[in-house]
Amino acid sequence: MATAVAPTPSKGLQRRFKGCSKIGEYELLKKLGEGTFGEVHQARHVRSGRIFAMKKILTHNEKDGFPITALREIKLLKMLSHENVLKLEEMSVERPKAEGRKRAILYMVMPYMDHDLSGLLDNPDVHFSAPQVKCYMLQLFKGLRYLHDNHILHRDMKAANLLINNRGRLQIADFGLARHYDEPVPQRGKGNGEARRDYTTLVVTRWYRPPELLLQLRRYTPAIDMWGAGCVFGEMFKRKPILAGQSDLHQAQIIFELVGSPNDRSMPGWNQLPGAEPVRAFASGTGQLSQRFRELSPQGLDLLSKLLMLDWRKRINAIDAIDHPYFKEEPRPMREEDIPTFADSHELDRRNARGQKQHLPPAPAGDVTVHPTEDRLGLIDHEETTTVGHHPRQDMESADRIGAVMEQTSLCLLRIRPAMVKVVTVGTATATGTGTGALRPEILIFLHTMDRDPERNVDPENLTTGRETVGVDPEILVTREMALPMNVRTVAGVTETGTEQEIRATLDETGAMVGHVHEVQIEETGHASETETFTGDRVRIAHTEEKHLPGGWVVLKFGGTSVGKFAENIAAIVRNGLSTNRAAIVCSARSGTTKLEGTTNRLLRCARAAERAGSRAYDDVVEALRVDHIQAAKDTLKDAGILAKFEEEVNAECEGLVKILESAQHLEEVTSRAEDKIVSKGEKLSCRYMAALLNDRGTPAQYVDVSEVFKSPSHAKGGMSETFYTNLAEALGKEVEACGDKVPVITGFFGNVAGGILSAVGRGYTDLCAALVAVGIKADELQIWKEVDGIFTADPRKVPTARLLPSVTPSEAAELTFYGSEVIHPFTMEQVIRARIPIRIKNVMNPRGNGTIIFPDRFEDEPGSPTKQTGLFRTRSSSLLSALQRPKRPTAVTIKHNVIVLNVHSNKRTRAHGFLMNIFSILDRWHLSVDLISSSEVHVSMALHSESALLSGGGEDEYKIKNKDLHGAIGELGALGAIDIVPDMAIVSLVGKQLKNMIGISGRFFSVLGDNNINIEMISQGASEINISCVIEEREADRALNVVHTNLFTFLE
Repeated sequence: MATAVAPTPSKGLQRRFKGCSKIGEYELLKKLGEGTFGEVHQARHVRSGRIFAMKKILTHNEKDGFPITALREIKLLKMLSHENVLKLEEMSVERPKAEGRKRAILYMVMPYMDHDLSGLLDNPDVHFSAPQVKCYMLQLFKGLRYLHDNHILHRDMKAANLLINNRGRLQIADFGLARHYDEPVPQRGKGNGEARRDYTTLVVTRWYRPPELLLQLRRYTPAIDMWGAGCVFGEMFKRKPILAGQSDLHQAQIIFELVGSPNDRSMPGWNQLPGAEPVRAFASGTGQLSQRFRELSPQGLDLLSKLLMLDWRKRINAIDAIDHPYFKEEPRPMREEDIPTFADSHELDRRNARGQKQHLPPAPAGDVTVHPTEDRLGLIDHEETTTVGHHPRQDMESADRIGAVMEQTSLCLLRIRPAMVKVVTVGTATATGTGTGALRPEILIFLHTMDRDPERNVDPENLTTGRETVGVDPEILVTREMALPMNVRTVAGVTETGTEQEIRATLDETGAMVGHVHEVQIEETGHASETETFTGDRVRIAHTEEKHLPGGWVVLKFGGTSVGKFAENIAAIVRNGLSTNRAAIVCSARSGTTKLEGTTNRLLRCARAAERAGSRAYDDVVEALRVDHIQAAKDTLKDAGILAKFEEEVNAECEGLVKILESAQHLEEVTSRAEDKIVSKGEKLSCRYMAALLNDRGTPAQYVDVSEVFKSPSHAKGGMSETFYTNLAEALGKEVEACGDKVPVITGFFGNVAGGILSAVGRGYTDLCAALVAVGIKADELQIWKEVDGIFTADPRKVPTARLLPSVTPSEAAELTFYGSEVIHPFTMEQVIRARIPIRIKNVMNPRGNGTIIFPDRFEDEPGSPTKQTGLFRTRSSSLLSALQRPKRPTAVTIKHNVIVLNVHSNKRTRAHGFLMNIFSILDRWHLSVDLISSSEVHVSMALHSESALLSGGGEDEYKIKNKDLHGAIGELGALGAIDIVPDMAIVSLVGKQLKNMIGISGRFFSVLGDNNINIEMISQGASEINISCVIEEREADRALNVVHTNLFTFLE
C-alpha cells in the first residue's frame, strides 16, 4: 500500500499567521503558571471579550538575541495546525517608553484552555471514567501522529503539557524542546524506525523520560514521545506520576522494576549504550505492570505494555496506537461534547487551593526549574516556580530567586565584599571548571562581582542587566546574565536583610570548595579580569581567563581501561578543558576488554617467561601488544603522517622490550630493575598513543618519558623518604614546564626505585606519579578519571540506591580504599593533600558530571574547632556532641572480598605481651598484612586479605594453602599454639569521619546484620573511630551490603 509523503515543516506545515498586536489590546487577568522564559496569564481581549492565554517572554535588547526555546516554540506553532495541537493565534508586542529601557515585552497569544491534565488529576473533585480516558488518549495519539508525520519530535511529553478545555478537547502544548528530525516517518506496524543522526539526551522531564535516554541513546526516534504518552496513560488511572524517580539512576531502577529488566531480547543493544554501566547491577525481574494496573482491561494493559516497551524500535507508534483494540472494545471512547465540565484546574490553581508549595518533576535541561525534590537542605522558599534564567524586576524577590539558583547549582560558599553579584548561566558548556557546580551536566553558573557602594540607594529595576547569545538548538551555547544588589543576605535561597554580604550554597551536589573572593572586576564579556580566592591556599574560580591566574594547571590522570576503551573521550576532555586551564595528563598502561588482559599483566607474564631458560613464550605476547596498539591507532588516527610515525615508535619500543627480555633470560634472572624496565613499556606505549591521538585531533601534545627522571635509585632506609618525593616532584615539574605550550602526556611510570616500583609502591604508581606532577607544577586540581561518576555511598553495581558523594575527606577516602573500594592510591592523597591540592574523581564517560572531590574537612582544620585536639590525651567522642550537630548517617559502606580468618590459640608458654609480639614478628618476616585483629590473653583472631588466592580448593575439594608466605607463617605460628583457618570470608565496613559522633551507630550496624540472619565472625573499630568493621561469610557479602545501605543510608536520607 502506498504511503503519502509527509510534508516538511518548511512547506506542508505553513499556515496564515495573523502577526502582531499591541499588548494594550488585552487585559491581563490571573496568573496561570510560570516557565523558564516567562509567565502565563489569563487575558481578555478588550474589544471582543474573548479569553486567551498569554505567555510573556523575557527578552533583552533585540541586538542581544532572543531565548532559543521561545524562538523554536514560536516558529513551530506558527506552522502547526491541528485540532489536538495548541495554536498560536498571534504575537503581542510593546516596547516600554520608560527612559533607559529598550527591551521589548513580547507575549504569545494562544487559546485559553480551562485545564491542564496534571491539574485535573490533582483535583479531588475530578474523576475520570474509562470512556473519558479513552477519549483523551485518542486525541493525544492523533496529535502525536500529526507531529510525527510532519517530522517533529515533541521531546517533553508529560501531563502538565497536555491542555484540556471544557468542551472535551485535548491539545499538546509547550514546544520549547521540540525539534524537526530528518528520519522517515513511522509506518503502520513498523514501530518508530531508526534514527540516522545524534540528538541531545538532555530532554524530557525525568519522570517521563524513556529508558533509552537514561542510558544515553543519542539516536532516538518518536518512540521517546510514545513512552511519555504511556506514562500519561498510566497516570490517568493512578492520579499521580507512575514513575517518580529521585535521580536518573533511581528512575532507571523503578522503570525496570515496573516493566522488567533489560536483556538482549527485551531491549537489544542496551548493554552497549554509554549509560548502561550503572544499571548492570540491578536485580533482574520480569516486571510488575499487570499487578500495578489491575484496573485495566486486558486490551488496556496490552496498550500500556506496548507504550512502555523497553525496545524503542518496537515500541508502538501513534498510528498503531489509534487503531488499537482498546479503543474498539466496550465501553467505547466518550464523545468530546459529552465529557463533563469542571472548575478551572491548572497546577498553579491546585497548589494555591491547597496552600502548598509546588511539587513538580525534575525538568529537562532545556527548561531548567528548581524543584523541592532537589532542595535537599529544605531551605529554598519556593514561590510558585523558581526558575533559572528568569529575573523578576518588580521587587527585591530577585535575591531569593538567585539564592534558589545557587542551591540548585551547588555553588561553593563565597563571602563577598559589598558588591553586585552577577550570575551567568551557560548552556551546553564544554568545560565545568573547578570552583563551581553544575545545574545539569550542560549548565554552569559562574559568580562575578564588582565593587559597589552598599549604602547607595539603587533601584533594583535598573540593576537588572542582561546579555544573551542564542543559537538554533538547545545544543548551542546559551548565555544569560542577571544581577542583584548585595544589601541582602541570601542563604541557600532564604533571604533576610543584613549587613553581612554572604551567599551560601549547598555542597550536596558537587562538593565545590569554599573560597573568599576579595576582588573581582567585570569585563564586557562578563568574565573576571582579576581574581583572588583563598581556602588556606589559592583556589581557582571556574572559567576565569587563564592569563589572569597564577599557575592554572590541572593534572588529569587516566587509567588503562579509559585509554583502552575511551581514548577519543579523553582527547575531547583534554581539548575542551584547555579553554579554562593548562592541562598535563598522566596515563596508565592501556587495558583491553578486561583488566586481566591489560598491558601490565601481559608484560609481567613476559617477565615470568623470561625466567625460564630456553622459553620464547614472551615473543607472542610482545607481538600481540604491538599489533593491539597499532590497530587502536589505525581505528582512531586520521592523519597518515601521525599514524606512520606512531607505528615506527611502537615497533622501536617492542624491539627494545624483546632485547630486555632476552638479556634477562641470558642472565637467568629478572631483577627488580629489569622488571621495572619491562613494565614501563606499557606506559610508554599508552602515552605515545594518546600523544598521537591528541595531535591528530588538533591539540598540540608532547610525549614525556619520566622513567629515567632519576638516574640512580633511591636508597632511603625503609623505602622512599619525603626528600625523595620532594626531589621527584620538582624534577617532574621541570619536565612538564619544558613542554611549553604543548600538552604534556606523561608516562605514569617514574622508575628507578630501590627494590622495584611494584614492590615499593604497588600497581597504583601512576596515581602517585600524577600526584607528584601536580605538586611539582603547583596545580589547582588533580583529576583522577575512572569509569564511574565518583565515590558512592556503596558500590552502585551492587546497591542500586547508592548515592554519589559530592565530597569526602582524605581519611575517609583512605579507609574506603583499604577496605575494598577502589578509590585512589593512599600515597597519592598524602602528597597532594599536604600541598593543599584537591583531588577530584571523575567519569571519562560523563565528563560533565562533577564527580567527587577529596579535600580535608575545613571545619576540623579551623584552630577553634571543637574537633581539633592536640596532645597525648584525647577527648571522648561523646564529649564533642554538644559542640557539633550530630551527623545524619555514615559516609559509605564497603565490602572487602578474598579474606580468611586466621585464629591462633596460645599454648600459654609465653606471656601475653610476648605472645602478641611473636605473632607480629612472624607475620612481618613472611610479609603478611593483617586487616583486622581481635585478641585476648590467650586467643588472637586475624583477618588477612590478598588479591591473589591464599588458599585453593573449596566446595567438595579440601582446602589447601596455596600462598607460600602464608604456608611459612603458619609453620612458625604452630610453635605458639593451635592454628585454624576460616576461609571464604569478607569484611564489611562502615566509614565516616563523624562516626565517633553518632551515638548508637555500632549497635544499629550489628543489629541490621543480625536481624537479617547474617552472622558476624569478628568485630573491630579503628582507633581513629573513622570505621567500624566486621567479618562475615563471603556468600553473604552482597546481601549485607544492601541491607546495611538500606537501613543506615536510604532510610535516613
